[in-house]
Amino acid sequence: MRRKRIVNRKKRYLWVLLLLLAFVVALLYFLRQGPQIKRILTKTPHPAEKFVTKPISKASIILLENFFDSQNARGIFNGAFLVGRNDSIYMEKSYGYANYRQKTPINGTTAFQLASVSKQFTAVSILILKERKLLKLSDPVQKFFPDFPYPGVTIELLLEHRSGLPNYIYFGDAAIKDKATPVTNSFIVTLMGSMKPPVYFPPGRSFNYSNTGYCVLAAIVERLSHMCFTEFVKKEIFVPVGMKNSGFANPHPADSIQRATGYNRGWNEAAFTFLDGVFGDKGIYATPSDMFRWDQGLYSGKIVSLASLDDAFQPRGMKAGGKKNYGFGWRMMKMDDNSKVLYHTGWWEGFQSLLLRIPKDHTTIVVLKNRRAGIIDKLAILKIMYPGSFKGTKEGEGMMDEENEGGGER
Repeated sequence: MRRKRIVNRKKRYLWVLLLLLAFVVALLYFLRQGPQIKRILTKTPHPAEKFVTKPISKASIILLENFFDSQNARGIFNGAFLVGRNDSIYMEKSYGYANYRQKTPINGTTAFQLASVSKQFTAVSILILKERKLLKLSDPVQKFFPDFPYPGVTIELLLEHRSGLPNYIYFGDAAIKDKATPVTNSFIVTLMGSMKPPVYFPPGRSFNYSNTGYCVLAAIVERLSHMCFTEFVKKEIFVPVGMKNSGFANPHPADSIQRATGYNRGWNEAAFTFLDGVFGDKGIYATPSDMFRWDQGLYSGKIVSLASLDDAFQPRGMKAGGKKNYGFGWRMMKMDDNSKVLYHTGWWEGFQSLLLRIPKDHTTIVVLKNRRAGIIDKLAILKIMYPGSFKGTKEGEGMMDEENEGGGER
């Protein structure tokens, strides 16, 4: 009898041991799988995961840092730069003052006026509305503003700078007497209707870099979304991408964005002007890291579809076959191996900006300045990052594009 109890006790111990072993195996399995499940749930789908790109070499990063160190030592670089690839920032460095009078140093949360780099946000805003079937690229501006005095000007022509519209910076400066009150996009559109300033050429005839075109595009965004352009961009782009330190030009901002002060030659502070109330062609403030989030976020297709982006990245503005062209809000040039470089430069009231996007390896380079001394030479930067890839590009093509075309500052 006693022997039978011992056998039964051993059987119970064996079952308990087996159950404990099964529990441990299950626990180990879930511990092993848990982080993977978490990554799947929290990781943003990224087309870069479909292929493997090499990390940026330390030698390239050191050379790029030395390049900006040298410019700062020569007194021609007061600002910040960033270089990253896929979801990794390899270097972000700042130099000098966000505010010279207060001796406030530039740091990672300092936001710079993007000037014409803002145009790509305008282009994407238009593409968002297109995907929501609120407009067609072939729509004439007169569909939204019946008093617009230029028939034949379409949204597509505005995007690719082939509208021939007169420069609002010039005719607005001559017509607007109150230089203390910021004007708006709708005001400029109304002013064009009443003044009817002559066009430079018939719509679609040629390429002419146009701030007016992007001013009108922002007015269309406001008309269709029933929101201020700034509110639309913040809701549809800043928030989804995570651009927490970005904002807009405002002489009396209510937000907590740490805006840098712009300086013209020397340390002469650039005053806020009545034209700073116009958005679409300029007016966005952002940090280098927020611009990295913007550029890399576009690969996810979360803001606008990859098909729409591919459309925006096609050469449209200039004659086909050249090494440089314009799409929708992005300029483009080619490396010697025919790889595409998408970029934009900008300058306005002491600020200069550059965003380089290299689709073949998902590299992002951001350069932002708040003092007008020297230029941002994109070609010199590209030659450091991609040695031997621009042998066929002439010296001087790294100059600021807007400066060459007269499309920037007054």
